[in-house]
Amino acid sequence: MRYLAFLLLFAGACARRAADDSPLKVAAAADLAQAFPEIGVLFTQATGKEVVFSFGSSGLLAKQVEAGGPFDVLATANVKYVDQVIAAKKCEGRTIYGIGQLVVLAAPNSTRAVSLEELGDPRYVKVAIANPEHAPYGIAAQQALTAKGLWESVSPRLIHAENARQAFQLVESGNAEAGLIPIGLVRGATISSSRYTLVDQALHAPLQQGITACGPRAALGQKFIDVLMSEKGRAAMQKRGFVQP
Repeated sequence: MRYLAFLLLFAGACARRAADDSPLKVAAAADLAQAFPEIGVLFTQATGKEVVFSFGSSGLLAKQVEAGGPFDVLATANVKYVDQVIAAKKCEGRTIYGIGQLVVLAAPNSTRAVSLEELGDPRYVKVAIANPEHAPYGIAAQQALTAKGLWESVSPRLIHAENARQAFQLVESGNAEAGLIPIGLVRGATISSSRYTLVDQALHAPLQQGITACGPRAALGQKFIDVLMSEKGRAAMQKRGFVQP
């Protein structure tokens, strides 16, 4: 019996060590797909730890964390999802790391930038946005179009992508003539400013982007957050269009 107890303790210790030695797992909003790999490099330089990213819509990622998904960090495009997982006692600590911006991005074959108002023109047969049901940038896109009185005319022509990154890919592939896209993806891809127009932030609720550390390795997750909020981390985010809080 004592031998069996020893084996169980040994197996548990090995499992914990394997978990501790594994890469940091970061669930991050799709608009961070261009910016966060650079933060990951800074984190690895500071700690010696590798990082694995899972990018998706904030709402769906938050649900995964609540369901026990094996993530050490959750970074969302709307801080309300951070509050949600903290309330569920899955994560701890709340940091706003940036304010997102929305742009109207024209397809690569466009000869000029497109304004938000122009999306009301039926010649824009397909307009890509992230799904407003679970993606903060999709919600912001819907709010901006509604504020301009364009929602009814544009909504039949919308392509609802699973997340902001997929909406961006729809525009870049030419499968949509234009899209409402996070500036972080556009700047990260070094797209010419002649192809996009900033959307007035007064037309939608602020895109306050939040991050939190989760699970048994929350202390390690907090180190990633510390790197993100460092001088180098903030500079990397600002370079991609995130307004610093």
